Amino acid sequence: MNQNDLRVRKTRKNIESVFLSLLMEKDFHKITIHTDTIHLYEDMSDFLQKSFYESQKLKNKKSPEILDYLSNLYAALVLTAMKWCLKNKGYEELTKHTQLFMKHDEVLEYTSI
Repeated sequence: MNQNDLRVRKTRKNIESVFLSLLMEKDFHKITIHTDTIHLYEDMSDFLQKSFYESQKLKNKKSPEILDYLSNLYAALVLTAMKWCLKNKGYEELTKHTQLFMKHDEVLEYTSI
């Protein structure tokens, strides 16, 4: 997670603000925090981006910004395919269109050109 990301900074600021407000209402020792919320889509996207970035970093002949862009693109493509497959009861239709995936591969191989 990039600490300079605007979403991270806003989330941190909101958490601090809420925590300070809560301290005005309750004693510190009576405050409990539960972290049972899972952000599957965001967590999976972060994982896919990092995995792609790390796998391509050694082969990368382009700028880190382009690699970051392609990492985001890769994560979006994978998650979109997964969502579509779940929504449409499987991936059989996608397997009939291998040319589509070959084009995706061409775009993602841009890092090694």
